[in-house]
Amino acid sequence: ATALFWPWQSLGLRAPQAASWRHVAPLALLVVAVLAVRLWVATQVPADARPDPATSGLVLRTTLVVGLNEEWLFRGLALAAFCRWWGWRRGVVAALLAFACLHLLNLLGGVPPIGAAFQFVNTFLMGSVFVLAAVHTRSLLWPMLGHAVYDWAVVDTQRFLAAGASNAPSLALTLFAFLLGLYSLWSLWRLPALTPYAPAKAELQG
Repeated sequence: ATALFWPWQSLGLRAPQAASWRHVAPLALLVVAVLAVRLWVATQVPADARPDPATSGLVLRTTLVVGLNEEWLFRGLALAAFCRWWGWRRGVVAALLAFACLHLLNLLGGVPPIGAAFQFVNTFLMGSVFVLAAVHTRSLLWPMLGHAVYDWAVVDTQRFLAAGASNAPSLALTLFAFLLGLYSLWSLWRLPALTPYAPAKAELQG
């Protein structure tokens, strides 16, 4: 469907362009922070209680696919379509809401309403971080990789928490990630109207 209706380049499926550090810093900081927390939490689990390390590889294989698919669908296809139909700001919000609403399906898997509400807010704000990097690099490559690594580290951290590690680093990460998301959302809102992944560089100046 993507190939029929959209050129790949207009969905960000191309090599990234250079961007200002402040536009890619939230994604870079998010990835560094989540990896640091994962390593920190892993050191708190006794060697005889650590989860099977082979599972980490299986989780990464899954999150690579998730990162590719979700970025392609929500930061690629949905963002481009919604911005074309409803304009830049409404299009961004609609794409972020669609991404967040997808995770409400976890209610069907037994996630309690409070947990689902947290996931909704979290995915909305994390989506803002991915959008900011995507539209400024004109590419989904870094968001795809960042999304995959973020999901992998979060899921792997949960395995270490279940084995008895302290939850404090994860709580600190949550607060930090929320701040990054709010900054990214604010930065996106301040941008002038633009067409995501369009080749003209002048749109993103300022």
